[in-house]
Amino acid sequence: MFSNEDKAALVVTLAPYNYWLSNYPAQHGSPNDSDARVPIIFYGRSIKPGRYSEFARVVDMAPTLAAIVHVSPEEKLDGRVLQNAIR
Repeated sequence: MFSNEDKAALVVTLAPYNYWLSNYPAQHGSPNDSDARVPIIFYGRSIKPGRYSEFARVVDMAPTLAAIVHVSPEEKLDGRVLQNAIR
């Protein structure tokens, strides 16, 4: 149950290719595909060469890199290990 203090009075979502500030060369964090979809590239001998069509998120990079170097994160991570990319 929400109190009156918890309700949003206004929510603004910018149209694609529109940004709050114009003096920065790059912006990130909008819900638009042009901002939310970015390539993730891994390189090294522990990585299987190839291009993978499975859905991946930026937060998947940390758990994947931790798995490659056999390190257990000390806290819960949002992402998942991209097993298909690991040799």
